Amino acid sequence: MSLGTIVTLVAVLALHQGPSPVVERYDPLPLTVSAETHVGAQHLVLVHTGGADVDMASVRVHVAAGLTTLFDGPVGAAGLVWHHGEFATLLLASPVPPGAPLSVLVVHEVAGVSAHGAATVNVDPVAPPPELEGLAASVFFGNGADRIVANGTETVVIELLVDHPSGRKLVASVTGRLAGVQVPPVEFHDDGTRGDAVARDGLYVGTLQLPLDVAPGLYPTTVTVVDLNGARSYITGLVEVLPPVVIPPDPLRPMIPPFEILPTGGVRPRCAGPLVLEVVGVDITYGATGPRIPVYAWSTRNGGATFSPLYGGVPVARGMQESFVVGPGDIVGVRGQANGFGFVSTWNSWSADPHVRVLRDGDLPPDVPAFGTLQTDIAVYLAPYIENGRIALAEHEVIVLFEFNPDLASTAADFQDLVILYDFIAGNCPG
Repeated sequence: MSLGTIVTLVAVLALHQGPSPVVERYDPLPLTVSAETHVGAQHLVLVHTGGADVDMASVRVHVAAGLTTLFDGPVGAAGLVWHHGEFATLLLASPVPPGAPLSVLVVHEVAGVSAHGAATVNVDPVAPPPELEGLAASVFFGNGADRIVANGTETVVIELLVDHPSGRKLVASVTGRLAGVQVPPVEFHDDGTRGDAVARDGLYVGTLQLPLDVAPGLYPTTVTVVDLNGARSYITGLVEVLPPVVIPPDPLRPMIPPFEILPTGGVRPRCAGPLVLEVVGVDITYGATGPRIPVYAWSTRNGGATFSPLYGGVPVARGMQESFVVGPGDIVGVRGQANGFGFVSTWNSWSADPHVRVLRDGDLPPDVPAFGTLQTDIAVYLAPYIENGRIALAEHEVIVLFEFNPDLASTAADFQDLVILYDFIAGNCPG
């Protein structure tokens, strides 16, 4: 475990209704506990994510390292503060010692009914570098709000004012993490680029963007400042994640399809939003009887200038999905490659190559049988998307068909080697 790691554990609150002549009743209630877990840490973060029957403003918290009590007291005691009834900061009586796990116990009792939640956090045996003495820092949000909508597109700008006691040039790095969310660390910059207005003025700027699947709630953010000597300091803040807002269409403002298909086959979005790429089919064999050749895929958002591996870079399989955010000015496409048994064939969907067909609603599907005895006909893959002999898609969908055989006149040219559905799931764009 590395220094400064945020560990999230799920404990269970058992609601004890008292002794019964037959059986004791326990109703589980969830409690998430997040904690810094290095030797020398002197603070703890508790995040309540469930248990509506428990008033977290009236709990009592006990923290211990082995037999040593580091905190014991109710809300309102010095060092224990609840924020918005969801998130608590806890100042320990002394730094966490080495060698013993950190245990946390939360107790709530009203009118004889008690709830208990416990979690154990292993402590990193290596002491962290010394904390910066005299460092003055504050965190605030550049857009005036400490909240963000989890829609995959919205960003929140976080600004930090850092004043190192020995001079600003000694600050080596500033990074931030959002506890309980699987997103990359936020890198803060004071170099006059990437959103920072003035270089070396002590104001560090970072941008946070959340994926689509982050649950609404309050999330503590911890920012780590490290200087050139390895000393560090920690700054905490709180970000509220809001659910996506669905705005009904304005009847006075027409809606248009969210993309256009260029003559080259590239897809250009008309507005910002998430795009899902789903593998509808993949089937190519080495010869008529096999074996099957692995197929790989990459995506581009700039017409082939750069690429990103799709589906983790592993061979493509039917049903795989991957999503990312696109916007106006992007040229979206897929590069497919069959690679196995000495056969390598690569084609792009944005370069007007006849080996790739980009189909939308109303287009005619290819009418060719699958090659050999093991492969599946393209008609089977496209069956959910065909009505009256034509492609039937929503205005926010496109299907791309790949044929990896270089000879399109061959009977092996069946256009079901790789089939990918584009879905701009946000729907149409305002006109």
